[in-house]
Amino acid sequence: LERIVRFDVGTDSSKRFSTYVSGALNQDESVLGNISLIKSDHAPYVTNINTPESEGLSNDDSLAGRGTLRYLVGQNGEVILRADYSNTDKAPIAYKSTGKAENGDLAPRGGSINIPSDAHEVDFSFQDPKFKQINKGTSTEVIWQLRSGWSVTSLTAYRDLGFFNVEDTDGSNIEFLFTEVAEEQKQFSEELRFNYKSDRLRLVTGLYFLDEDHESDVSININGGNSSRNFDTSNDTTAYALFGQGTYGLTEKLNATLGLRYSNEEKKFSNAHVNLNLPVSLVDYGIDEKESWNAWSPKAAIDYTFDDGPMLYGSVSRGFKSGGFNLTSEDAEYDPEFVWSYEIGAKEDWLNKSLRANVALFYYDYSDLQVSSFDQPGTLLISNAADANIQGVELELSWMPSYDWMVDFNYAFLDAKYKDYQSPQGIVLVDVSDNDLNSAPTHKFNTAVQYFQELSEGTLSYRVEYFWQDKSYFTAFNEDTSSQGAYGIWNARINFTPLDESWELQLYGENLGDKAYSTSSREFPAAGPGGIGVTKDIGTPRTFGARLTYNFM
Repeated sequence: LERIVRFDVGTDSSKRFSTYVSGALNQDESVLGNISLIKSDHAPYVTNINTPESEGLSNDDSLAGRGTLRYLVGQNGEVILRADYSNTDKAPIAYKSTGKAENGDLAPRGGSINIPSDAHEVDFSFQDPKFKQINKGTSTEVIWQLRSGWSVTSLTAYRDLGFFNVEDTDGSNIEFLFTEVAEEQKQFSEELRFNYKSDRLRLVTGLYFLDEDHESDVSININGGNSSRNFDTSNDTTAYALFGQGTYGLTEKLNATLGLRYSNEEKKFSNAHVNLNLPVSLVDYGIDEKESWNAWSPKAAIDYTFDDGPMLYGSVSRGFKSGGFNLTSEDAEYDPEFVWSYEIGAKEDWLNKSLRANVALFYYDYSDLQVSSFDQPGTLLISNAADANIQGVELELSWMPSYDWMVDFNYAFLDAKYKDYQSPQGIVLVDVSDNDLNSAPTHKFNTAVQYFQELSEGTLSYRVEYFWQDKSYFTAFNEDTSSQGAYGIWNARINFTPLDESWELQLYGENLGDKAYSTSSREFPAAGPGGIGVTKDIGTPRTFGARLTYNFM
């Protein structure tokens, strides 16, 4: 029986408790199970200075658990039951106003707002932010050996998600916008796979079915709630797929893979939109639509392994993402997205297998790329770019020059451009062709160095990590206001493990330079004559902590 208990404490009153138990539940070990529980909370790391009583944001208060029960049915089969549950109740993350319009000029009301100089302070007028989410699910997996080489797997799953969020969406001390979102989602899925394996052939083929019901209520409250835009929507999805893929060993060193998937997805969408105390130019409307999309997605790949040398591979495949309906837009429907993906690469061990190197070159050719924009109050619009291209290189290195040292290095180069795209901005279209794709930095790397020190009582390890990424834009317009400049983050960890490995103590520090950074933005608070400014999220500050793990042998 394996039992693990872990305690974490850290800055911002951070506390985390987790436990894991796994093992056989009967003498012949035909019934096995595991269960894990996690409880975590920390104080807000973003302070709202609006009033002394204002609640902070970006805190945590969550409980999660999962369990698995596995029953071995003789020599031919097994049944696996899984269940999981999570409950999160906290203040939402903070989006802080910049006071700037999308083009970098002062927003119409940007001069009237207070922007605290401390990166982790805000001045929000809305005093009752809340984020609540309950996510739970179950699944049953049955695996059965049919005959020599053949097996069948059935995976049946059900998920239920409840979500509520209310937050200050103008990110300022002015009572301009706060948004309420309530969602309920129920999902049932079934996948049936047939697997075959022989000396040279590996084959998988099967069917997939999904039925999903999604309902949401959204209220965009304006001027302190005196006016609002309200959306009551439902989106029901029925999808199925047929798929097959086989890999055949042409020789002992050369393998070829062929695959094909057919996907069909139907969505029924309704939206009852009502405006309260708003200009008559913003009309109420109702939507009741149904649409379906289907696609064939082939794949071909080949790989060759040299004697005492690298493994080389190449692949080409077509991907498909179905169309859908915009939640808060009268122009509801958008088209499916397609991509042809091409990749070649190599994997090799060097220096007596102390150095492992993986390199990949890829090219993605998108048609009707789906792009999200959030530049009007209450309107999240997904539109289709005509074309977009992504090409790049990824490099992964892992080196152990000696028993005591380990070095990891990962690098990515990305050239991601809109090839042909007229992006909506308010009521006009703007040509953003040749602009960078959203959140696609040209260069990105992370590296880590770890040293192991053997002591008479156990092992000490020291680890230093560094992450860096190039400038990235959060919208297709590539404006500096909605971007994040190049930045890097340092982390460090010290671990001690005794000789019997019954426990482990870790001391850690993350974002040691206390770097302020953002990963996304919202443009709609800057729109119109009453615009306050683009808002940007606030990254996690410097944190320190300790983690104690105990293994019950």
